[in-house]
Amino acid sequence: MAASSILVKTAAGRPSKKGAALHAELLPQLKTHPDATLDEHCQWWEATHGIQVSSATMSRAITRLNWTRKKKTIRASEQNETDRATWREQAKELDASKLVFLDECGSNIALTRVYARSPKGTRVYGSVPRNRRANITLLASLSLQGMGEAFILEGSADSAVFELYIGSWPTLVKALQ
Repeated sequence: MAASSILVKTAAGRPSKKGAALHAELLPQLKTHPDATLDEHCQWWEATHGIQVSSATMSRAITRLNWTRKKKTIRASEQNETDRATWREQAKELDASKLVFLDECGSNIALTRVYARSPKGTRVYGSVPRNRRANITLLASLSLQGMGEAFILEGSADSAVFELYIGSWPTLVKALQ
């Protein structure tokens, strides 16, 4: 028997004009607008390149660049690293033994998980408390000596609650002077 060889055939059809342009120039647009929808990317592409692209074509181009859609990690827009670096430099001048930090945090004690696992194709059920309670707020002080006075209340904290917290603890007022 004679050995046979297998030849690789080229794909039929013409090369994609849009696909090559998208692959070459789409990355800067993705970096600038990572949270844009496919339709928004199509509109920006048409506005900047004059070529109309379908959302399916845009999706394939983004996939070829190894970009995927995923849940965003959110952080506070107030976080400014320049301001933080400035504060750290200024804080070096302070006597750490005299610093007292006041903090407030809140939680809901009726927490229920919103994600669960189940066999593929089946729904997962959960339960939540019928009578939801109010949020619980904690105000506390912290220094090098450890955690100071704490104040727990049901509901949220406002300026009146904060003033009540400060006024209720003479030792805290003394530490703040």
